[in-house]
Amino acid sequence: MKTAGIITFHASHNYGSMLQAYALQRALSDMGLHSEIINFRSARQKDFYRPPFQKGRIYRRLYRMLEYRKHIRALLRRGELFEKFMSENMVLSAMEYNTLAQLEAADLKYDICISGSDQIWNINCFDYDPAYFLGFISGCRKVAYAPSMGPLPGIDEKDRAFIAASVDDYDFVSVREQQTADIIREITGRDVRIMPDPTLLLSTETWNAMAGAEPLIKEDYIFLYSPSYRPSVFRQAAMLAGKSGLKVVVPIVYGKGRDGWMGDPVFCPYLEAGPSEFLNLCRHASCVVGASFHLAVFSLLFHRPLWTESPREDARVRTLMETAGIPLAEDSSGMSRVIPEGYDFVRADECLEREREKGIVWLGEACSL
Repeated sequence: MKTAGIITFHASHNYGSMLQAYALQRALSDMGLHSEIINFRSARQKDFYRPPFQKGRIYRRLYRMLEYRKHIRALLRRGELFEKFMSENMVLSAMEYNTLAQLEAADLKYDICISGSDQIWNINCFDYDPAYFLGFISGCRKVAYAPSMGPLPGIDEKDRAFIAASVDDYDFVSVREQQTADIIREITGRDVRIMPDPTLLLSTETWNAMAGAEPLIKEDYIFLYSPSYRPSVFRQAAMLAGKSGLKVVVPIVYGKGRDGWMGDPVFCPYLEAGPSEFLNLCRHASCVVGASFHLAVFSLLFHRPLWTESPREDARVRTLMETAGIPLAEDSSGMSRVIPEGYDFVRADECLEREREKGIVWLGEACSL
């Protein structure tokens, strides 16, 4: 039986990153291909996702312990839920690797090696590493499934040369959005296909089952999620809360003085939230507000009204909405109501089903299944 190795941001304590990693491996398993995720976790990535009171020098840690004293247990539990999700839902390599040198020394053997998806080709990401271009392995089929270069990549000449040489070594290449495809074509001269994010390779029924039918919060609420702090997102959520009388549920903290919202009665921290809890909070919300590609994905899959930063400013969300046949707002700044209340999702569901089929067919051909 063929075996595949996958390298991606599988261990990030970031909802979209971990869920897309799970989805890609699950899709391959459903297609009959045995795979394992190469357990690559850089020190930089590990440090970034530690709770804020575990970072910095001792005086900074003590200050943050006082700042988050009411939420320490919940934040620790949040980290445990991410690790639990990963251990229970993913097949990982026996060894953990922390550096490119360790991967090179491991002499890994796979029939197929797949990089993707998520922003693993975004050289501006704090946890980017050249390992995500598969230079550490040879003698196998190399496949890029829907990696992204992020919303606004800037690439110097040295990086352009590295990317060109690395992509040339792949047997099959697809990317997640048009902007990344354009950059790859410009750098390498290679036309590449645009494939759906791995989360779209699984059915809504699969995600509904993982989210759970019973809501964690037993009343109507607005769900806010943005991986980084965006004042415009919080302003929009507060405005919607003022009009509806609903509270705003927030599953993460941001640190560095950006968590003043925690003292505002409009906002309700729900910090004991790993990937499964995130799905539940999104699925059962009255509406969702944020600046996140994967929040937009699950808003579509769960048929939730969505407010987000203008998709005209984010190629990832723009490609997603155009693919789903959802007209974009004309406003090019601030927040946009991308999916209004009462939206008829019939056409969007049909479009996403076609995308799902396209992704599975391409992946099967790339892996020769």
